[in-house]
Amino acid sequence: MTSAFVRARRRQDGATLYSVLVKELVRGKWCNRTVASRIGSRREADRIKREVEAKQKEIRAGVSKDTPTVGALLDAYEHSLAGRPSLEGVQRVARLHLRPALEDVQIGNLTRPAVQELANERRAAGLGPQSLRHVVGTLRASINNALRTGLYDGHNVADKVALPRVTRTVKETLTLSEAAAVLAQIPETFRPFAATAIYAGLRPGELVGLRVENVDLCTRMLTIRHSHDRDVPKDGDERRVPIAGALVPFLEEALKHAKGGRVFPADRGGNKAADRKTTRMLRAAMVRAAALGCDSLVTGWTMKCRRCGHQEETETFIEKACPRCRFALWPVGHPRFVRWYDLRHTSATLLVEAGVDPAVVSEVLGHHDPEFTMRTYVRLSADKLRAGIDRVALPEVTDKLGAPVVPMKRRTQ
Repeated sequence: MTSAFVRARRRQDGATLYSVLVKELVRGKWCNRTVASRIGSRREADRIKREVEAKQKEIRAGVSKDTPTVGALLDAYEHSLAGRPSLEGVQRVARLHLRPALEDVQIGNLTRPAVQELANERRAAGLGPQSLRHVVGTLRASINNALRTGLYDGHNVADKVALPRVTRTVKETLTLSEAAAVLAQIPETFRPFAATAIYAGLRPGELVGLRVENVDLCTRMLTIRHSHDRDVPKDGDERRVPIAGALVPFLEEALKHAKGGRVFPADRGGNKAADRKTTRMLRAAMVRAAALGCDSLVTGWTMKCRRCGHQEETETFIEKACPRCRFALWPVGHPRFVRWYDLRHTSATLLVEAGVDPAVVSEVLGHHDPEFTMRTYVRLSADKLRAGIDRVALPEVTDKLGAPVVPMKRRTQ
């Protein structure tokens, strides 16, 4: 809530000058903004103060012609995010969904039903539940930013908008034996990159932004200070990640080929093209590992004849000849839907299955809430789940399964 007041200052020659200031909240701190200065009379200063207060009252009521538009609120919010990793996503959401519909709408004329209608239209156009939440959340955050900075003094119309529930999807992770088999099939130039993702649980941007001076093999600690070309990680907080003993030889090899101060100098993550390339490399390694005996990495095989075009589906890899032309069939594996980012989920899952405290796992991954880590990143293997369930046994009931069942009699009063 902004407020106007008059400040008097006496000059050395005895004259008194007045200024009209507005007290407003800017980024969580109260600041004084000068509206008019060097006013010669108190009466004039009071008149300007009354005009400022009337204008602020109109803005709060939403009837002022100077009420900012939604586009101005989005501009101010994007300006407040300058230098932060989330700026790019906010700009994309605003450009695609908010600015085309609400760019010139005054925030005082925007109502909650109008925001609900926009959300329903975006949902009908095929936008997913999580993406829809990003759209409404960006609008809500921009209005909250305007409320904090005094740009707008009304209420947030983006609150309490009905949005579809986001269903939880199960992330594909690798077991310890699968991770070892896949890592052995990764090309040698990319093997340290993949090993660091598995053992340290770093994000792709943190892998690419890892600097040589942030790797201390003596104390076996990684200091995460960069993401891509930014000087801060995704969440904005630096953290220290211990280096596993098995990761030391991979990092030593990577440091031998470091260039420009980066441990992994090549562009191996950070944009969609690079992410698709690393994911294709990972799934190709999964197929090669499956051909060597790790069948759980693929969902099946298609045996193709490169001479006559014959195809047949099999569940396991078997070398055989084409039944038509006797030419050797070429195996094409169907790997599980594992993304490169799922190596981070794999790291969290392996740490929890090894008995590491969830709070430690959350600290390693750079999360602030261990419950979020367990809910989103950890997917225990089927063997681990079965081992936990098998701990519960009721022998006194099991031994009496063959006993006759005595019917219960209804109690009469």
